Amino acid sequence: FGVAILLRYLDTTIRSPEDVEKLGMPVLSFIPTFGSDDSQLDRNQTLVTLTAPQSPPSESYRTMRTAIENSLPNHGKSMAVVFSSPAPKEGKSTAIANLAVSAANSGRKVLLVDADLRRPVQHQIFDVDREPGLSNALIGEMPVNQCIKKTKVPGLHIVPCGNIPSHPAELLGSARMDKFVKLVRQYYDLVLFDAPPVIAMADTLVLAKYTDGTVIIVSADQTKSLGLDKSREMLEANNARILGVVVNRFNANKVYYSYYRYYYQNYYYYSADGEKKARRVKKKAAIKADSESEKAG
Repeated sequence: FGVAILLRYLDTTIRSPEDVEKLGMPVLSFIPTFGSDDSQLDRNQTLVTLTAPQSPPSESYRTMRTAIENSLPNHGKSMAVVFSSPAPKEGKSTAIANLAVSAANSGRKVLLVDADLRRPVQHQIFDVDREPGLSNALIGEMPVNQCIKKTKVPGLHIVPCGNIPSHPAELLGSARMDKFVKLVRQYYDLVLFDAPPVIAMADTLVLAKYTDGTVIIVSADQTKSLGLDKSREMLEANNARILGVVVNRFNANKVYYSYYRYYYQNYYYYSADGEKKARRVKKKAAIKADSESEKAG
C-alpha cells in the first residue's frame, strides 16, 4: 500500500481535469474518449461532431466552444484563437477541427487556419487540397481569397498549410502574417489557428501576438504536468493570453464521469422515448378522428 502511494505521488501524468486545476490553470472542457483512441482512427472518422452530433464528445466540444467564447475579451466581435499543446500527438488537430464544426453549426462564420507548417493534417481531415494554402499566401505566390477553401460544413472554411517552408517561424512572424490575420477578421466571426506544440517550436509564441488568446490542449494519461507548466511559462513570458486548458481523451471510466455518461445517455433515451410516445398519441388521435368522420358520413 505504501509503495502504491509513493508511485502515485511520483507520477506527474495529467489524468483528470483536477490535475490541471492543481497547477492553477482553468479547465475549459474535457473531451471524453469512447472505444478507440482518436489517434488510431482514420482521418475521415475524426469529425465526431458530424458523424455523431448527439454523442457525449460532441456535447463536450459545444461546452468547449462556449467556454472559449466567454473567456474572450472582445465577445461579440471577430475573435481569433490559437491552439497548441505541450508535445506532439496529443489530439490537438482533431480537437480544433471538431470545435470548428461545432462553431459553424451554431451559425457562426468560421475560418480554420492550418498554421502547423511542419506537420499539417487539417487538409486530410476535411479532404481538401493542401495547396495553395497559408504559406503560399504569406510568400506572395497567391492572393488570400484563392487559398481559402470550402468544406462540406456550411459556414466553415479552411486555409490549409500550403507548401511546407524551410523557415516556418520567420514566415509566421512576418508583416504579411499580420496583414493576413487583420484581413480574415473582417469576414469571419471566429478564426482558429492550429499551431505546432509550444515547447518544441517557436511558432505558437509568434502566432499568439496576433490572436485574442491561446488554448492549450493536453492528453489525459499522456501529458506530463511539467510539460504543461513549461508551456504556460513560455507563453506568459511572451505576453500571450492563456484562455485555459482542454483535457483531451479523458478516460470515460473515471468514477465521477461515469455518472455524467449515465445521465447523459439516459437523457437522450428518455427524450427519444418521449418523442415516440407523442407520435403514438397523435397517430391514435388521427385514427379516432377518421373513424368518427366515417360514422358521421
